[in-house]
Amino acid sequence: MVTPKNLRRVFYVELLVNLASILAFMFGGAAILEQFGVAVVTPPLVEAFQWFATLLIVITYILARALFAQNDRALRYVLEGYLIGDLVYLVVLFRFVGAIGGVWTFGSVFGLAFTVFIATMRVLYLWQTRGRRNGK
Repeated sequence: MVTPKNLRRVFYVELLVNLASILAFMFGGAAILEQFGVAVVTPPLVEAFQWFATLLIVITYILARALFAQNDRALRYVLEGYLIGDLVYLVVLFRFVGAIGGVWTFGSVFGLAFTVFIATMRVLYLWQTRGRRNGK
Protein backbone atom coordinates (compact mmCIF):
# COMPACT_ATOMS: atom_id res chain seq x y z
CA MET A 1 0.00 0.00 0.00
CA VAL A 2 1.21 3.49 -0.83
CA THR A 3 1.24 5.38 2.46
CA PRO A 4 3.03 8.60 3.41
CA LYS A 5 5.48 6.49 5.44
CA ASN A 6 6.30 4.32 2.40
CA LEU A 7 6.57 7.38 0.18
CA ARG A 8 9.08 8.90 2.60
CA ARG A 9 11.24 5.82 1.98
CA VAL A 10 11.22 6.65 -1.72
CA PHE A 11 12.57 10.10 -0.89
CA TYR A 12 15.38 8.53 1.14
CA VAL A 13 16.29 6.54 -1.99
CA GLU A 14 16.18 9.82 -3.90
CA LEU A 15 18.83 11.15 -1.51
CA LEU A 16 21.10 8.25 -2.50
CA VAL A 17 20.47 8.78 -6.22
CA ASN A 18 21.21 12.49 -5.79
CA LEU A 19 24.47 11.74 -3.95
CA ALA A 20 25.55 9.33 -6.70
CA SER A 21 24.68 11.96 -9.32
CA ILE A 22 26.64 14.61 -7.46
CA LEU A 23 29.73 12.40 -7.38
CA ALA A 24 29.31 11.46 -11.04
CA PHE A 25 28.93 15.06 -12.22
CA MET A 26 31.73 16.35 -10.01
CA PHE A 27 34.28 13.65 -10.78
CA GLY A 28 33.01 11.78 -13.85
CA GLY A 29 33.79 14.50 -16.35
CA ALA A 30 33.57 13.53 -20.00
CA ALA A 31 32.39 9.97 -19.31
CA ILE A 32 29.19 11.22 -17.70
CA LEU A 33 28.53 13.71 -20.47
CA GLU A 34 28.99 10.96 -23.05
CA GLN A 35 26.22 8.99 -21.30
CA PHE A 36 23.99 11.95 -22.09
CA GLY A 37 24.99 11.77 -25.77
CA VAL A 38 27.34 14.74 -25.88
CA ALA A 39 29.68 14.08 -28.81
CA VAL A 40 32.20 16.86 -28.19
CA VAL A 41 32.94 17.41 -24.53
CA THR A 42 34.55 20.75 -23.76
CA PRO A 43 35.89 22.05 -20.44
CA PRO A 44 33.12 24.70 -20.18
CA LEU A 45 30.48 22.00 -20.62
CA VAL A 46 32.07 19.85 -17.91
CA GLU A 47 32.12 22.95 -15.70
CA ALA A 48 28.42 23.59 -16.37
CA PHE A 49 27.56 20.07 -15.22
CA GLN A 50 29.69 20.61 -12.12
CA TRP A 51 27.67 23.74 -11.38
CA PHE A 52 24.55 21.59 -11.69
CA ALA A 53 26.10 19.19 -9.14
CA THR A 54 26.81 22.12 -6.81
CA LEU A 55 23.16 23.13 -6.86
CA LEU A 56 22.16 19.50 -6.42
CA ILE A 57 24.22 19.40 -3.21
CA VAL A 58 22.20 22.28 -1.79
CA ILE A 59 18.77 20.94 -2.70
CA THR A 60 19.72 17.43 -1.55
CA TYR A 61 20.74 18.85 1.82
CA ILE A 62 17.38 20.63 2.10
CA LEU A 63 15.50 17.39 1.35
CA ALA A 64 17.64 15.46 3.84
CA ARG A 65 16.95 18.01 6.60
CA ALA A 66 13.20 17.87 5.96
CA LEU A 67 13.20 14.05 5.96
CA PHE A 68 15.35 13.68 9.08
CA ALA A 69 13.25 16.24 10.95
CA GLN A 70 10.23 13.92 10.61
CA ASN A 71 8.11 17.00 9.99
CA ASP A 72 5.38 16.60 7.37
CA ARG A 73 4.80 20.33 7.05
CA ALA A 74 8.48 21.04 6.32
CA LEU A 75 8.67 18.10 3.93
CA ARG A 76 5.58 19.28 2.10
CA TYR A 77 7.16 22.70 1.45
CA VAL A 78 10.33 21.05 0.16
CA LEU A 79 8.43 18.62 -2.06
CA GLU A 80 6.33 21.41 -3.52
CA GLY A 81 9.52 23.21 -4.55
CA TYR A 82 11.05 19.99 -5.85
CA LEU A 83 7.91 19.34 -7.92
CA ILE A 84 8.33 22.69 -9.63
CA GLY A 85 11.97 21.75 -10.23
CA ASP A 86 10.90 18.39 -11.70
CA LEU A 87 8.70 20.11 -14.25
CA VAL A 88 11.42 22.58 -15.21
CA TYR A 89 13.98 19.75 -15.39
CA LEU A 90 11.77 17.82 -17.84
CA VAL A 91 11.42 20.85 -20.11
CA VAL A 92 15.18 21.45 -20.02
CA LEU A 93 15.90 17.75 -20.60
CA PHE A 94 13.78 17.69 -23.75
CA ARG A 95 15.49 20.86 -24.98
CA PHE A 96 18.90 19.34 -24.20
CA VAL A 97 18.13 16.13 -26.09
CA GLY A 98 16.94 18.23 -29.03
CA ALA A 99 20.11 20.29 -28.94
CA ILE A 100 22.31 17.19 -29.19
CA GLY A 101 20.43 15.81 -32.18
CA GLY A 102 17.40 14.16 -30.62
CA VAL A 103 19.23 11.03 -29.47
CA TRP A 104 17.93 9.52 -26.24
CA THR A 105 20.78 7.86 -24.35
CA PHE A 106 21.00 5.93 -21.10
CA GLY A 107 21.59 9.11 -19.14
CA SER A 108 18.71 11.04 -20.65
CA VAL A 109 16.28 8.10 -20.46
CA PHE A 110 17.21 7.47 -16.81
CA GLY A 111 16.78 11.18 -16.07
CA LEU A 112 13.37 11.19 -17.72
CA ALA A 113 12.13 7.98 -16.08
CA PHE A 114 13.41 8.82 -12.62
CA THR A 115 12.03 12.36 -12.73
CA VAL A 116 8.56 11.21 -13.86
CA PHE A 117 8.57 8.49 -11.16
CA ILE A 118 9.75 10.75 -8.34
CA ALA A 119 7.39 13.58 -9.37
CA THR A 120 4.51 11.10 -9.22
CA MET A 121 5.61 10.05 -5.72
CA ARG A 122 5.73 13.71 -4.67
CA VAL A 123 2.19 14.31 -5.92
CA LEU A 124 0.97 11.21 -4.07
CA TYR A 125 2.67 12.32 -0.84
CA LEU A 126 1.31 15.86 -1.13
CA TRP A 127 -2.17 14.52 -1.85
CA GLN A 128 -2.12 12.03 1.03
CA THR A 129 -0.83 14.56 3.57
CA ARG A 130 -3.04 17.47 2.54
CA GLY A 131 -4.89 19.08 5.39
CA ARG A 132 -2.44 18.02 8.08
CA ARG A 133 -2.09 20.88 10.51
CA ASN A 134 0.56 19.50 12.85
CA GLY A 135 4.26 19.10 12.17
CA LYS A 136 4.20 15.29 12.06
